[in-house]
Amino acid sequence: MAKSEQERQRSQNVDTTILSPIFDLVIDKFARFTNPDVMRDLLQSCLPTSWLGNRTIVGCTITDSRFKIYCKAVSWHNSMLAVCYELRMVDPCKLGTVVEIFYAKVYIQGRGQHEWERLKQRQDVRNSRSQSVAYLPALDTIVWRFPADPVLLHLWELFDPALVAAYLPSAYRSLDGQHDENVHSEYIMAPSAKALKYRPEVRCTTRVDLQTTSLVAKSFCGDEGATAYSRMLYFWEQAHAEPGSIAVPQPLGYVPEIKTLWLAYVEGDSLQNVISGTNCGQYLAKVALGLTTIHQSNFAKLDVITISDLLEEFIKKTGKLSRACPLYADQLEALAHTMQTRADHLSPAPRRVIHGDFHIDQLLVQGKDVVILDFCGLAWGDPEQDLAEFIVALHFYGFTQEMVRLIAGTLIDAYNSSVDWQIEMARLRWHAHYEYVNRLYRHYQEQRPGWMNQLHDCLSNVQIVDRLLPILGLAD
Repeated sequence: MAKSEQERQRSQNVDTTILSPIFDLVIDKFARFTNPDVMRDLLQSCLPTSWLGNRTIVGCTITDSRFKIYCKAVSWHNSMLAVCYELRMVDPCKLGTVVEIFYAKVYIQGRGQHEWERLKQRQDVRNSRSQSVAYLPALDTIVWRFPADPVLLHLWELFDPALVAAYLPSAYRSLDGQHDENVHSEYIMAPSAKALKYRPEVRCTTRVDLQTTSLVAKSFCGDEGATAYSRMLYFWEQAHAEPGSIAVPQPLGYVPEIKTLWLAYVEGDSLQNVISGTNCGQYLAKVALGLTTIHQSNFAKLDVITISDLLEEFIKKTGKLSRACPLYADQLEALAHTMQTRADHLSPAPRRVIHGDFHIDQLLVQGKDVVILDFCGLAWGDPEQDLAEFIVALHFYGFTQEMVRLIAGTLIDAYNSSVDWQIEMARLRWHAHYEYVNRLYRHYQEQRPGWMNQLHDCLSNVQIVDRLLPILGLAD
């Protein structure tokens, strides 16, 4: 452990001194690409006219961004920023506005031209689908026009009304499994698709509207959908075997040809928009029951998340944040040391199945039920990790400190009443501090406008984590 600590300190010293000028140079080159106002005008002038026609871009929203930065002098030119833009446009010949999605990979030092030549070698540029990807020399950027995606090639089938019918769940296809324009016409008439949540090259959640019903398609880059289907089927059957234990969308099937999991569409509102000081008790009781059902489940093949794993990640992330905000390097180093000390003093605890990505945006209110939407992150770990992530995320979603404490206390009480074990408060506190820094690191990765000021504000107020938790009498 002493050796890794020394290595971390050496790395941190290099990051915040010698490499800082290169870091600042790269960040400066990428800055305009994460400014929606600037990009609205740049994309208007640089996107192919065959894509825009006579339309005018009136709004630009960044829905996803992440960057990979190289700070060594010999490799800094390999740094790259990936950004997903949602553009709102008006057409003088039509009423209203239209929205399109564009995914951009931004390069520096002319590397985009090299990547574009490599891309052309791998695909037929005369193909109609290839016409949905272009190189913008003025920006040294490659852009994909949705549903084009460099990895999720199968999105075309979902967004083409002439093709999607052949890939619907089996209950919505012909009896012999072949595409038939007349089969299930009450469902298939003029299907339309809308992307609900899109992370380029990783996954896309799509709402597919048929004539009489709507479905949700979750498309992945690999076979994660098959695993997610089996998990959701398990919890769907659990919900029917023990009513009230958990609520999940009905899984309808997995189609490997397009790497897509099909679910029934759930009508409802996000718990984030519904919860209040007067109704949080009833909703959080449902949340606690659902979380308990997950934590009491048993899956053989899951990743294992340990405190040691998270601590290693924590040290790496604080090191990178120190490079981004040298003013807080000493504070971040002290925080990493505190986390190490606290980890060493945690008592051994049995691992349980955890959700792994549990936050309020994953929960949908449908009548009296609270539906849990996603199960891709299941792992063996500490139940306290799910609770801590849920609580800390509320702070970043804009809930007041008083409301977060109310929700945290109510959820913990409801959870303790549902399980035959007790939450270890020291472990909950450890995971809460981890999640707080993890959230800060995401801001750093996304490079949104004002990210540096937000990092400074949050790093100067790390002590707020303990004020969010209903914990008394915890000593370091």
